Amino acid sequence: MKSITIKAIAFLLFVSCNNNRANDRNNPEIPVALQEKSRAKEIVYSKRTSNNLVEQLYDELIQKDSGLNRLESTIEQLYNSKRDSTKYFDKFNSSNQNYYNSADQYIVSVKDSTLRTKLKNVIAGKLVEYNTSVSKHQDIIKLIEKNEISISDLHIVLKILETSTMMEKFQKDNKPDISTLSNYVQEQNVAIRKLDSLTKL
Repeated sequence: MKSITIKAIAFLLFVSCNNNRANDRNNPEIPVALQEKSRAKEIVYSKRTSNNLVEQLYDELIQKDSGLNRLESTIEQLYNSKRDSTKYFDKFNSSNQNYYNSADQYIVSVKDSTLRTKLKNVIAGKLVEYNTSVSKHQDIIKLIEKNEISISDLHIVLKILETSTMMEKFQKDNKPDISTLSNYVQEQNVAIRKLDSLTKL
């Protein structure tokens, strides 16, 4: 009796699994961004998301993929912390550059041309010394900007590659049957033949 019960349960589970697979095939999950507008607007997209379909699909993806979600958090933290990392040098460098620009303009006020030229050379030399003293800082700033471009580019590549996989699944699961189009063409042809028979010139 117990053996029959176990076999019956196993059979029901098998049938249930097969039915679930069939239902999955018959009702494939469609990304919200690709559904009817009335349904798609129900999803709450993140503040990063624009009206761009790639962004909308990717936003759906990161809500389901914890690995991508963590990556997005890391990238966002990088962008947010850039200002904190560079602001002290930016302010320091801006003050120095502003001073030397102001001094160069102020030198014009010196009437004695010989004295004016000597002073101009002195200030120009000090500016060279200053720029040399912060050359390593400037190199790192350039590297930060270069890395920022690389991160942005790779981020775009990631979004497109990940969402293209979603689109391929959507295409495979939801491509309309060609018979609807073919049947309509047949209906058109019937109408054309009928019209043609009634409009002989």
